[in-house]
Amino acid sequence: MNKTRDISVIGGAGDIFMARGIATLTTDAFEGEVYFRLRVDIKLYEC
Repeated sequence: MNKTRDISVIGGAGDIFMARGIATLTTDAFEGEVYFRLRVDIKLYEC
């Protein structure tokens, strides 16, 4: 399993309606199939 993964952000609602950017997911803690914790860093582009 990769420790980090980048995914695209498209959409949103309210203040971030039609937002675009990149979300970086990082596995912070992992204990088998029972528990895991993710750290999410979101960077939105200015339009």
